[in-house]
Amino acid sequence: MSNGIRLSEFAERPELQRFMQGITLELRLSDGTKRRTHLVNYCVGTTRQEDGSLLAEDDPFVHFLLPAELTPQDVSEGTEIWWLDEEPGMSQSEVKQMLADFQQPDFQQTKQSGP
Repeated sequence: MSNGIRLSEFAERPELQRFMQGITLELRLSDGTKRRTHLVNYCVGTTRQEDGSLLAEDDPFVHFLLPAELTPQDVSEGTEIWWLDEEPGMSQSEVKQMLADFQQPDFQQTKQSGP
């Protein structure tokens, strides 16, 4: 089971460069059932340090949040989550800028020390 998508994949895979909140997703259960839903939010995984600061890996996983009304049966083991690619999203230049910002020393310091 995947933990999400690595942040670097957003730069490497052009189709992910339009991935954003609200996009249409389709859940495909192992029994063949299909259900439409949407992406509520996404985040980068961090770990809390002893001093309380948050630290992200060099190439962290981006995790996805689905709507709260989904039950464990809706996303049971074996469920595939398909992106239907119906809406526009971030441009390639916006994704490259986001990744460049993530690598900046100011961001690295912020992510290590927290807000």
